[in-house]
Amino acid sequence: MPPRCVSFLVGFIYRPPGSTIRTDREIVSNIENVLCLTTDVYVLGDVNMDLMKGTNYTLYNDLIMLGLDQLISEITRPESKSCIDLVYSNNRTNVLTSSVVAIGLSDHCPVTVVRKHNGSFAKRKVHKTVQYRDLKHFNEHIF
Repeated sequence: MPPRCVSFLVGFIYRPPGSTIRTDREIVSNIENVLCLTTDVYVLGDVNMDLMKGTNYTLYNDLIMLGLDQLISEITRPESKSCIDLVYSNNRTNVLTSSVVAIGLSDHCPVTVVRKHNGSFAKRKVHKTVQYRDLKHFNEHIF
């Protein structure tokens, strides 16, 4: 961790499509416990709540009540034209951007979030030397 950098936590969740209200309450309880530990929390994952159809979901409403903002509003699963892969943050002021990347690696598009950084490690006036091996002329037999 760079000096003077505020800590943050990134959590990933998967909520199966047939989840019960009990499962939602357990997820909320775990996230609530984490919110007590650190200042910035980011929760990303496939939560299987299609926000294109509305926000009438127990989990969604409970996370909003905890002070988390949902950052994704685009289609994340083009096959079903749904928005089920979401990003939540409790400190939207530290988020530069969030987006959905339209690449065809899966039936879901990846979601991204870019967090602000105070840049303290980049402002230091210290030169850093990086050593590496050049393997351009590597010979396995000599090695």
